[in-house]
Amino acid sequence: MTINEIESLAKRIMRQCKEDGEPVTIEEAREMATFELKAKHSNRVVDGENEKKKPVRTRKVDATKGMILKEVQTLLEKLGATDTALNNEVELSFNYNNDNYSLRLIKHRAKKGA
Repeated sequence: MTINEIESLAKRIMRQCKEDGEPVTIEEAREMATFELKAKHSNRVVDGENEKKKPVRTRKVDATKGMILKEVQTLLEKLGATDTALNNEVELSFNYNNDNYSLRLIKHRAKKGA
């Protein structure tokens, strides 16, 4: 921010204020110009308090899905599947005939407004 920048901006501010019917003195225009240039050249620092915090979303456990996958897991073990693992009532992974598989259970909800 140089003196020339301040002076040229102050003259422009004085002209604009005069056109708007609110004339200002050169000192007021210089002060406004200084504030405007400082605002342009300042680096924006994000303060920890100004950041929006995302609400913590709690995961809903679906007992029905868990029960279904446990029954499928039992059936797969009877069929000879190995390394069966249940992941968060959503997915069941297992090995069968030396191949890796996974089953993902999705609950389809009713459409809104239907």
